[in-house]
Amino acid sequence: MGDVPSRLSAGDSLAWWRALMENVAGLLEDAASLLDRGSAGRALSLVVLASEELGKAVWVYRAAHEAWDGVADFVRVPVDFEKLARKHPPKLKTSERYRSWLKKDFTGEWPARDDDGDGTEFSAIADELNDLKQAGFYVDWKAGVLRQPSNVAAHAAVQDELRAVAQAAHLLYFEDWSRAVIKFDQYRPGDQLSLRLGLLAHPELHEPGDASTS
Repeated sequence: MGDVPSRLSAGDSLAWWRALMENVAGLLEDAASLLDRGSAGRALSLVVLASEELGKAVWVYRAAHEAWDGVADFVRVPVDFEKLARKHPPKLKTSERYRSWLKKDFTGEWPARDDDGDGTEFSAIADELNDLKQAGFYVDWKAGVLRQPSNVAAHAAVQDELRAVAQAAHLLYFEDWSRAVIKFDQYRPGDQLSLRLGLLAHPELHEPGDASTS
């Protein structure tokens, strides 16, 4: 990573967030292509990388959305952002925490940010995902067993993980879309990024012959 400025304009921070979200979509699309070729291990590694980028996108969104609304004059980037962003588990923990909200009952309001205790559960999941990411890229020994990308994960499991990350990314996109509509009381149609994330998150809605694709 390069040096992250301590302060950003609303426009620069929005461009940063959009770039992260575009990268999430691109990594998931590449992972889907690898899955189609039967390379589940490498596909899983890309899915985990996408989850890391999603974690960063969540951080940027939380820091910047008030500036996008005009409430703040600039975005103050947290002092520990770059330090945390250089480490894999913190990004994955944030992504996993955000994904967990998809499992909660929708009440018409976004779930509270502090309703998951000390986050120990998410830390354990993040560590496991980071280990699987490495396993999907490298041939290595672990606990006396030779591990290689071809035997890291089953196709169906990777497909489920890909879809779950895409659904969380689509939720974050929709959270921003809702913020803009509510704040400015103006309907804003979805864009290409929304379509790409939607295709990855809900492929069953876009099957050939589906009325929504015609």
